[in-house]
Amino acid sequence: STKKFLSRTFNVKPYYKKTALEDGKVVHFHGAKPHDYMGHWIGVDCNPAVKFICEKTDDFPILCRSLKTFAISMLTAGPELLVDYCTASFKDMENSKICVRYMRRLSALDDKYLMRGNSCEKLMKNTVHTGWGKTLVS
Repeated sequence: STKKFLSRTFNVKPYYKKTALEDGKVVHFHGAKPHDYMGHWIGVDCNPAVKFICEKTDDFPILCRSLKTFAISMLTAGPELLVDYCTASFKDMENSKICVRYMRRLSALDDKYLMRGNSCEKLMKNTVHTGWGKTLVS
């Protein structure tokens, strides 16, 4: 019997280096999940099974746009879903609030901001330090 793998169109992973996110229909957070990346950037230990992925985020050119796609999907399904996700993902209430602010902020960003070399980690640090209502530093 021959195995046939699912087309990358339906299986884009945020850590892929050569797949154009625009060609993808499904972003598959295989391994590290959105909260693992966010937690890593704010000092929360990443799940040991995926720690090696969390530590290489600078090597993943489509990670930020993948997280943006996730954020938009959550908010489209209903803002309470995002709050529930962040609350379930972070035991500390302050980190949960940071998660919600970050995902809302990321969902509203123009892709041009992301293409200018502004990383998701930089946006997270800006979110932690300035909150939602302040101007982004580019």
